[in-house]
Amino acid sequence: MKPINLRNKFEPWSVLICFYLISVFILEIQFKLEEAYHFQFSIAVNNAIFGLATFFLVCFFFLYYMKKFDNFLSMFQFNIMQFMAGFLFQLVVLFLSIFAPYFIFMRGFSEISLSAGNFQITALMKMVVPLIIAPIIEEVFFRGILQRLFVEYYSLPFAIIFCGLSFAVIHLAPLPGQTHLEFILFFFARWFHGILLSAITYKTKNLSFAFGFHIGNNFLAFLTS
Repeated sequence: MKPINLRNKFEPWSVLICFYLISVFILEIQFKLEEAYHFQFSIAVNNAIFGLATFFLVCFFFLYYMKKFDNFLSMFQFNIMQFMAGFLFQLVVLFLSIFAPYFIFMRGFSEISLSAGNFQITALMKMVVPLIIAPIIEEVFFRGILQRLFVEYYSLPFAIIFCGLSFAVIHLAPLPGQTHLEFILFFFARWFHGILLSAITYKTKNLSFAFGFHIGNNFLAFLTS
């Protein structure tokens, strides 16, 4: 077996740090522009700028590791059954964690906003990146590239747990009106989701389940927002 030098051991960390720094840099540039010219980007523009920048970054990593790792592309072969399994599994998880309590406390769906009648093109534009592009970018990066690197140079349990943690950290921004307890619970829920998707991706050697789960989560968040 070929010995692993320190440069190789540092490689997954450098990829992760690069992703975080680029993400922070993009957000900081947006903030400085808004501050300097006294205007505010719309949600659609913010999503487009951030989505495109991270998309090109992940594409760079993808093309680089496509040549470096054997059977790398097999993870990205779309499997409709695994995708639907991930999507439906997320429906069940959210039903048990969100909708079920409404039935238990006899509140029904009256307080849940599923305003399909108010659906507009502008709403669609605001959700293109969070609903489709962001899940694909995040799964390709965290499960397809970063996890593969950590599995290659570290142990499997460490790779799964740490990639799950890295996935949770990128979603660390507190929501408006969120209490400290809700923030902590949200963080650990994201960490658990990250670990679950990392483990399933490693087991199936495919990202389709993770794509379905992640897109299903964002889709339901859009419907209930």
